[in-house]
Amino acid sequence: MINVEIAKYQIEVQIWEYNDDKPELPRGLQVSSINISMGLTPSMPEEQDWFIFSISPHREIIDKTHKKRIFYGQTHTAFKLKLGKTIPTVELLFPLLHEAIGDFAKIYDERTKNTIIHHYKIEQPHIKEYRENIQLTIDKWIKAIRGIYHN
Repeated sequence: MINVEIAKYQIEVQIWEYNDDKPELPRGLQVSSINISMGLTPSMPEEQDWFIFSISPHREIIDKTHKKRIFYGQTHTAFKLKLGKTIPTVELLFPLLHEAIGDFAKIYDERTKNTIIHHYKIEQPHIKEYRENIQLTIDKWIKAIRGIYHN
């Protein structure tokens, strides 16, 4: 059995812009679902058993009628993981991604109260939606690790 250690860094709000001068809901609103940027860092030479899983959820809302962005928000959450020499799996990383999206959703809910966009809730992620992107992130990490330790 593998002993996994996980430490979470504090969530950081990177960008949070809400620009709406109209109290009513515009007709041509385009609301994006949550988009995710994620990555794994190769371990540091002095901490070869550790790596960082970074997740940046972001969302954009456009008023197409007036051709302007009324909302853009992005947060960053990072987890430090110790796996020894084991390769991370989608099943290990997905709950962390789920947590990062939950963090974004809480901030979105708090900061959009009493605005016209508050009712556009953040949906809970499902592993089938993110499996491919998480695996791609793992594959890139493996390639980077091989490049570091085989040079």
